[in-house]
Amino acid sequence: MPIIETYLENVFYEWCTTVTGIEFIIASQSAGGYRPRQLYGTISLTLFDGTVLKDRRYEEILGSDDVTEIVRIRPTVAVSVNIYGDGGKTEILKLKASTQQTNTNEFFQINNVGFTTHSQIRSLPRVNRDDHENRAQCDFNFNTIGEYFSDVKTIGRVEILNELNNSEIIVEEK
Repeated sequence: MPIIETYLENVFYEWCTTVTGIEFIIASQSAGGYRPRQLYGTISLTLFDGTVLKDRRYEEILGSDDVTEIVRIRPTVAVSVNIYGDGGKTEILKLKASTQQTNTNEFFQINNVGFTTHSQIRSLPRVNRDDHENRAQCDFNFNTIGEYFSDVKTIGRVEILNELNNSEIIVEEK
């Protein structure tokens, strides 16, 4: 699993457990069957390609004018939170309410995450091992900010005409 996904799973795990006080299981790290007996939740992430911002910076390196293109990617993250057991809707309401609190937003900012929207709470009861199980579900959407640097040499050849003596100067990147 990519490092960014593991990092984000841990950020959202910390948010969910801190706000609700209940146990959560990260879906991608599931042990394949472990289920707490009391109220518990699961977190599942989906990363989408986001906005790609390009910024050109010019640097002088050993007397040459190299162009470095900095690419900043802001992927969108959908966090699906499921809470199983009686009282799941109440716990999701706590998460929804926390997105409007300053301390939660500061926590997200420190971790380079910005809350954008959430869905309605859905009641999705299901049968588990021949027993009825209540489940509440809600999707939370976030933007992340990461910077990825790449040295893209954007100027490979420059032709300059000297108008004083009609000579041509060619500068090529090596």
